[in-house]
Amino acid sequence: MVNRLFLVSILSVMFLAVGCNNSSEHTDKTSKDIYLSYRDKGVGKTFSVPPSMVSIFLDESKAGNAELKLLLEDIKHLNFLIIPNASSSDDENHFTDINERLDNIQFQDLASINNGNELVIVKILPTDSVNVSEMIVMVSNAQSIFCVSFQGDISLDKIAKLTRPENLEVVTNLNRFNR
Repeated sequence: MVNRLFLVSILSVMFLAVGCNNSSEHTDKTSKDIYLSYRDKGVGKTFSVPPSMVSIFLDESKAGNAELKLLLEDIKHLNFLIIPNASSSDDENHFTDINERLDNIQFQDLASINNGNELVIVKILPTDSVNVSEMIVMVSNAQSIFCVSFQGDISLDKIAKLTRPENLEVVTNLNRFNR
């Protein structure tokens, strides 16, 4: 009787341990999972904007806007994550965490720019040699960490034109849709 009770107790503890590990270990499948996890923790806010709405407000006479408008033709979903800066160590950890979590779901680095005031990383999720299914632009500056996800069947050629140094300002300014 004591042996059975001991065996049942040991098995119960093992099942609880396995159950706790599985429930606390969340695996990301998409960038949206990452965005929502920050929203659910109360650290950031997420929102979506129809790509056609962004196109309407673009002034094509400004550098990069024509390239962004062309890229937006391929976009089906435009999702944002904004994490207001609280402290430099937390912000660095959030930025690094998001970057690593995107790497874990097969995103690849396309470009990284540090102009002294902000760090910009462009990541892509390739579908084949000429298209990607998602592009994420991550920006960290004194005000916030800002991530925008462009989802669709996106031409790498359009991304290359948009990510030229003279055009990157237009992408980093997409945070104005937070207002």
